[in-house]
Amino acid sequence: MLYVIASPIGNLEDMTFRSVKTLEQVDLIFCEDTRVTKKLLNHYNISKPLIRYVDDETKQDFYLEKIKNNDVALISDAGTPLFSDPGYKIVKIAIENHIMVSPLPGASALMTALSITGKNISNFLFEGFFPKLNSNQKLLLSKLRYTTYDSFFFESPKRVNKTLKLLKDNLVDRHIIIFHELTKLNEKIIHINLKEQINFELVNKGEYVILISGAESPKQHIDEDFKKYVKSEMEYMLQNGLSLKNATKIISEIFDLPRKDIYNIWIYK
Repeated sequence: MLYVIASPIGNLEDMTFRSVKTLEQVDLIFCEDTRVTKKLLNHYNISKPLIRYVDDETKQDFYLEKIKNNDVALISDAGTPLFSDPGYKIVKIAIENHIMVSPLPGASALMTALSITGKNISNFLFEGFFPKLNSNQKLLLSKLRYTTYDSFFFESPKRVNKTLKLLKDNLVDRHIIIFHELTKLNEKIIHINLKEQINFELVNKGEYVILISGAESPKQHIDEDFKKYVKSEMEYMLQNGLSLKNATKIISEIFDLPRKDIYNIWIYK
């Protein structure tokens, strides 16, 4: 059996009874960082063999052999495994080899942040960690300019200020919420509009969750105003280095229109 177990995102008391009991009963534990997991186990007086897990193709046979012969728990440093954390390959291999996989729910930085937005969120986008590559940043920023869904992403403390500046420069007027150190003593939730001056320096410690409110929806049918909107946004994306194919794809997905229709609006401008 492979158990996928959510770990606390800060406060070590945020473990379910079932998760603690399962950690006591398994034969060994796959984890991101043995030092981090050791602190959690010590808190609950649990002693188990720990194996650092990475999504490395060359090591999957080794991991597979372990779960074939043992009950194994897969746990991340913080939160629910596989949410921008390693683990999907071993889960996939377990399923392919008819090994039972059982999820044990618990803490999630994403869902914890979502629960305290004060917004009626029935649909949202989760983008994982904000991309590091310039080309991928442009792609995501263009997507955020259009989508009417609220969007969440993670960011590291070393890059959060740079990312906020990118958002301010590209999205101009949008409400965002910054979540930091959730469930910890220094928990902070900061509401701000990007048009305002961002005059605070965020702490260079602990990961961030950022919510960007969705854009106001332009007209959903193809009239002259909509065509004008599409053309201006296509120009913006192309000027910022996106290909015509990617620009067309983004707009067609957001407005649920055929790519051909968006392409024709641009071609016959």
